[in-house]
Amino acid sequence: MSHDGEYADLQEVRLQGSVLGSGLDPSLSKAQVSVVLPVRDGASTIEAAVQSVLSQQDCVFELVVVDDGSFDDTLPRLESLARNDARLIVVKQSRDGLVEALNRGLAVASAPLVARMDADDLMLPGRLSIQLAAMAKNPDWAVVGSHVHLEPPTPGMQRYVDWLNGLMSPQDLSREIYIDSPLCHPSVMFRKERVLSLGGYRDVGWAEDHDLWFRLHLAGEVMGVVPQTLHQWHDLPSRLTRTHPRYSFESMMCMKAHYLSKAFGSSMRIWGAGRDGKRMARALEGEGVEISAFVDIDPAKIGGVRRGSVPVIGPDDLNPPQPGDPIMIVMVGVIGARDDIRQTLRTLNYVEARDFICAA
Repeated sequence: MSHDGEYADLQEVRLQGSVLGSGLDPSLSKAQVSVVLPVRDGASTIEAAVQSVLSQQDCVFELVVVDDGSFDDTLPRLESLARNDARLIVVKQSRDGLVEALNRGLAVASAPLVARMDADDLMLPGRLSIQLAAMAKNPDWAVVGSHVHLEPPTPGMQRYVDWLNGLMSPQDLSREIYIDSPLCHPSVMFRKERVLSLGGYRDVGWAEDHDLWFRLHLAGEVMGVVPQTLHQWHDLPSRLTRTHPRYSFESMMCMKAHYLSKAFGSSMRIWGAGRDGKRMARALEGEGVEISAFVDIDPAKIGGVRRGSVPVIGPDDLNPPQPGDPIMIVMVGVIGARDDIRQTLRTLNYVEARDFICAA
């Protein structure tokens, strides 16, 4: 579904200036990539973010900034920057929200490739040209991410970034997609046509970026990664990830359950009879999935029941998988424990993504 007609009446501010950055062939004028950057009340960081994009070299790009009804002086700052660089396109909207801003940005973007950027982050030198080269080398990739540097390195987010930066290949991203978002949204570049064919961004009650990765994944699209640090990600208290219910643990659990049910059917087993396992069971039941068993290593839990009548069994009770067996959803995310469970299941000839999925 294309959004071009829906957003044909955008209020677009385009101010004249130089078209190409230093080091570019002046005969090139058609953008290879459109950078889409939504912002609301980002006056304190927007100039640094924009300059980090405009400083990119060795490629031709445009920067589409969608101002989501800022009350501060974000818009005047953007208009001042745009007077000196025609690559900067400023789009204004009422306070319609992030998802609407992203889709408006896609509608304005003229290039076949779109790179994401956030208003409080920094694009590190070389990112656009490196990701362009990766997409040219891998025409089957629908999206490519990168590794990121977190600033400041807060403990909870640093654990996520360490995990993220350990993903090195499309196979890694596909295997880990149910654990957490395997791509840092503002670090990605994607093929616009493939994203629009799936309906663009959606506001469905959970994270709009991870929702898009799931839809690409289930559509059979390949997601890749450049295993280089190309983005500086700022973990500020005001980030939507920290403040909006769309990004809460419960919302993420509902999203995982939704896509697990779409991918693996209506009967599942859960490894982990603790809090997270029970939360996942509740979310899966909300999607019409029957939980046939819990697996746990705690002797105090083995032999009992959960969720009314669902038995709790131990690893020793498992047999090698047979055709038609319910898939196993591993809901143990303790450092080291996930790999131990993987090894246990592999010893029983379980194949990841066929017989079991790690989702915590």
